[in-house]
Amino acid sequence: MITHLKKLFQNPKFPDQDEQRIADSLHTLLIIFLVGSLLYFVLAFIATGIFNLRLLLVAVPLLACPVLLNQLQRGRVQMVALTASVGLWGIFTISAVTGGGLHGPGYMGYSVAILVTGITINWRAAFIMTIMSMAMGLYMVYGVTNGLIFMRSYTPLESWGAISIYFAIIAAISRQTVKDLLNTRIFLRNREKQYRSLVENSPDFIIRLDGNLRYVYVNPAVGLASGLPSQAYIGKTNQELGIGLEQVQAWEAEARQVFKTGKEKTIEFIYPVLNAGKRQFQARLTPEIGEDGKIETVLSVVRDITDFKKAERLQLEIEQERELLDLKQRFIETASHDFRTPLSIIQSSAGLLENYHDRMSPERRLAKLQQIQSQVDRMARMLDRILIISKSNAGKITLSLAELDLKLFCRRIWEDVIGIDKHSHEMIFNYQATIKKITADERLLQYVIINLLSNAIKYSAPDQPVEFKVTNNEEWVEFCVQDKGLGIPAADLDYLFEPFHRASNVKNIDGTGLGLLIAKNYVELHEGTIGVESEEGVGSTFIVRLPITNTPINHQSSP
Repeated sequence: MITHLKKLFQNPKFPDQDEQRIADSLHTLLIIFLVGSLLYFVLAFIATGIFNLRLLLVAVPLLACPVLLNQLQRGRVQMVALTASVGLWGIFTISAVTGGGLHGPGYMGYSVAILVTGITINWRAAFIMTIMSMAMGLYMVYGVTNGLIFMRSYTPLESWGAISIYFAIIAAISRQTVKDLLNTRIFLRNREKQYRSLVENSPDFIIRLDGNLRYVYVNPAVGLASGLPSQAYIGKTNQELGIGLEQVQAWEAEARQVFKTGKEKTIEFIYPVLNAGKRQFQARLTPEIGEDGKIETVLSVVRDITDFKKAERLQLEIEQERELLDLKQRFIETASHDFRTPLSIIQSSAGLLENYHDRMSPERRLAKLQQIQSQVDRMARMLDRILIISKSNAGKITLSLAELDLKLFCRRIWEDVIGIDKHSHEMIFNYQATIKKITADERLLQYVIINLLSNAIKYSAPDQPVEFKVTNNEEWVEFCVQDKGLGIPAADLDYLFEPFHRASNVKNIDGTGLGLLIAKNYVELHEGTIGVESEEGVGSTFIVRLPITNTPINHQSSP
């Protein structure tokens, strides 16, 4: 118990200087009230022997002070300060009302309570407590005037003391207010210095434009890039500065849009830089709203992305090179496998002709020669497709656009496919297009459709249906090839258009794994799309969409 009491009387320690100052003041104040309340309570009780309301009011701080001291030792500074201030104010308010007025100790109590609040909490709390005290004073004046409260007359000393106390309260509040304002001003000034330091030393171009696209601010980086001092821009437009490049005009057009819509924009453009040639930039245009809710200025942060774009292109080239190496590796693996079979057949047939031609009938010799020719054709087709893929990757496919009679074109392809099929499947030609002509490369488009139809026949059992459907809308013509054949496993769908990739369920059916890739490249040259819907064991549907009026992307011609 004694140890605990000793601890209450020890000053608490805080690492923060402001908290330590507040804690020291509170600790001293609480000790004074604890000791003073105890002495007053003992002496008054001995003198009167009556436990009345005044003794009860004294007993409250007598019991509260040890609790607050304990909380202070636990590090709860603000909570103790608030409790002490409000408690003191309440005690003296009740004492003043019940006692018929404020006497010397009452004035002192009010001042202490409000000063503690103003110093340790904040000026707003002190101000509120002062207003409450004045309201209580008005109530007392009303009570005296109407005979509800008896109030003795004051001496000049007490009157001047009351005035001095309220001036002290106002001074404490004002001091804290000024201190808060000064701290805020210092904080804002420091933030402004930090912001200006960042902006002034930023390698990015930081520009602020007003509604007339006049420069309000430019950072030094703009001047270094143009050769003009930063101040030369202020209050002027690009035209007044003699800057009339097409890229700047596009940037200004976007800035006008930001003023109009209030939406942020990001653009990229090329602009010549002093001693560095043409550089690529990215500009972010952000609206700045004024107090009236309207857009006052547009902030443009312009970043040089030339090196980033070079790195991006280099990364793309590396990826393309990696894909090419991967393609070559897969070609070697595929060629070693797919060329081995025809070469073995050719070698075997040639050996038989060389050693036993005199014993063979003319029909058998012809069959062997045709077998050799068939395998040579197969290898030639594979090499041709590999050459097409190589040219496509190098952007050297020739695209010769011309107007095609759509129905005649589709009919001619369908007759060729019927000849290939030799009536082994149920062939369905469903022509529903309403347009007469499209713009396309007849040779490339013919390859795409014949490849899809040939695959549908090859991977479908005899007598199963194969449908070729042609439709259109205002923008697209659609070619749909549907079969009820093997279908494609779900695991293979994502890799269907990659070179040398074949579905896992077609191992025993001849193929190179290049036809669909070539078809995809030809479709994309026409700015079209190719997609597939398939389920293993159910069938497949390939859909090719081409724009009716084609404006192709730029491609190089074959050398």
